[in-house]
Amino acid sequence: MRDLKSRSAIRNKLIPAVKYILNLYRSVSILLPSLLLLAYGALTIQWIFGQHYIVGQPSPQNYMALSKLHYTDRAAMEHLRNLAEQRIVAIVVKDGETKQGFRVALQILNSLSSETEVVPIENFPKELFEAIMSIPEPERKKILSYVEELGENLSVPVGEEVNFMHPSERLWHEVDKLALSPDMANIIYQILNNLLDNNTKVDAQLTQRYRTQQGADIPIIERRIGIGDTIVEKGQIITPQIAGLLRSQGYIGQDFPLKSLVFCSVLILFLPLWFSVFIKKEPPQRRPMPWFFISLIIGTSWFVEMLGAYVNIVGLGSCFLIVSSYVTLSPNISFCISFAGNSISTFLMIGTNYEKVGLLLFLGIICTLSGHYIMRNLVSRRRIMHQTMILGVVFIIVDALLRWVIGLHYFWLESAKLFAFGMVLSLIFSLSLPFIEGIMGIITPMRLREICHPSVPLLKKLQIEIPGTYQHALTLSSLADVVAEELSLDGNLMKAGAYYHDIGKLRRPLYYVENQISVGNIQDTLSPPLSALTIISHVREGLELAAEYRIPADVRDFIAEHHGTTFLSYFYKKALVEGLSVSEEQFCYPGPKPQSRETALLMLLDSMEAGMRSSIQSISSAADIEKVINRVFEMKLSEGQLDDVNFTFRDMAKIKEVTLKAFQSMYHTRKIKELQEKTQRA
Repeated sequence: MRDLKSRSAIRNKLIPAVKYILNLYRSVSILLPSLLLLAYGALTIQWIFGQHYIVGQPSPQNYMALSKLHYTDRAAMEHLRNLAEQRIVAIVVKDGETKQGFRVALQILNSLSSETEVVPIENFPKELFEAIMSIPEPERKKILSYVEELGENLSVPVGEEVNFMHPSERLWHEVDKLALSPDMANIIYQILNNLLDNNTKVDAQLTQRYRTQQGADIPIIERRIGIGDTIVEKGQIITPQIAGLLRSQGYIGQDFPLKSLVFCSVLILFLPLWFSVFIKKEPPQRRPMPWFFISLIIGTSWFVEMLGAYVNIVGLGSCFLIVSSYVTLSPNISFCISFAGNSISTFLMIGTNYEKVGLLLFLGIICTLSGHYIMRNLVSRRRIMHQTMILGVVFIIVDALLRWVIGLHYFWLESAKLFAFGMVLSLIFSLSLPFIEGIMGIITPMRLREICHPSVPLLKKLQIEIPGTYQHALTLSSLADVVAEELSLDGNLMKAGAYYHDIGKLRRPLYYVENQISVGNIQDTLSPPLSALTIISHVREGLELAAEYRIPADVRDFIAEHHGTTFLSYFYKKALVEGLSVSEEQFCYPGPKPQSRETALLMLLDSMEAGMRSSIQSISSAADIEKVINRVFEMKLSEGQLDDVNFTFRDMAKIKEVTLKAFQSMYHTRKIKELQEKTQRA
């Protein structure tokens, strides 16, 4: 029974977890294939167009050590061993059985007279025989005695003596020791050379044994290469050992870097789980996360890092990713993207140089954390450049400190190039933002600031044609900015929504009371249904104007939702009083109800500000302002206008508190105490 309960409990926990993971991967369906394709493309381009080494071919460039190396130089050791072995040409030994033949030949030469003409010794040169016979007998005897003496010494049986000198060299060496005249030394050499030549032989086995011994005596060659030292020079042949060293440093060889691709693919497949941790911290989004744009900036940072590697700049892609993400996305999502993108980029570009992988990973983490605090309030291009400059300095300092701590060489030229190229990339990115926003549907703080400037054509038109509505928009934007800051909402978006929420009133400005300065209320001359229609239509007409002037979609939401599905009860009751047959639907805004905290907040502030203006004569204290605020909250809650928004009771209490202070400063009264004169008696 307990087993059944435990299995049921495990199943109840496992099934929701599996469903959550499946839904998570389904929501990022465009992200994973995009990043996998970009990773494969980056590695392929780097492999095809990069300068990669090939074993057995000349090196295409000078390769420098990126980390310390300590290895056994087997190629140099083998080369020295070969030289030592080649010094031993052959080991020549005398055959012991032919020693007697030498003695017999020598006896024959000693017994001959000067008249002998026929050569009695087989294979003995006739010219040499005649030269010997022409020498006077006493001198000939002396020469033959030298030959006998030297011949006995040189005719050594196998195993008795080993001499590594060539036989001819040894023979001359022994003859030279006698200190004879050149003619006599030459004749002795010729006799010995001919008599002993047939008696010598090369011992192959003994030769090979002594060659091996000479090679083994060469010591093992250990080499150390410091950071920045040359591993192999351009044009030098790449040996298998050099290829191994280059591979350990992360340089690309002739083989496709399949291991890097597999490892990066695994990291990419785990990205949704990493993103889910940070998405939970984000407020509910009315639009899906721009996964395609996210994959695009991550992939672009990889290619930027790859291009930077060709000019020896490390970290350029990391800087680009941090800047581009924080300019266009929320801080939490930007941190998540920067950390993940930089980590994958490290394994994608560095490969198997684990020392440098660790350095760049740690460097990426530090710079991502720094960027989270540096890249804030990017509301202008000047601000982007300024903060990018600070980020670049932090990157350089952290890189230098890390290299100093672990003993790596620091290249100041690389840092200078990183700083310069980083600033150029930031400038290019900031200038291309309007194009990116238009194509990707991304809205940035800069874009919001730009459309809120009074010189924007639509706002200029609002100032000139409907100044009353424009003043209402200004008041509302000030309120929205204050409250948004207290609730940690997007203040720039709130201000933009406040500026544009009523632009539909441009079509019929005099139908709205704030613009009826020199004329009476036109609504009094219209039937209630027509009055409701003209008022409600400003939402639809506002959306048409916003589309015409290309106002961002997030701002258009304020136009559509700032009234929600509010019911115009005044005109409905007026129609009933006049005996008209009408339905409630005729007097309701089309909606939808607010779908985000920002649009819901603007609805509340809009109604509060309208209520304050209509009750301005009766407001004399903070309590009166508080009554108006509470009345608006009660009305919107009873109508269900805030049902789709996750406002908590704490949020609503905070809104009431902040708006009360704001309205007190806007609608304060100045009461002056009357002076009472005192009469003094004389």
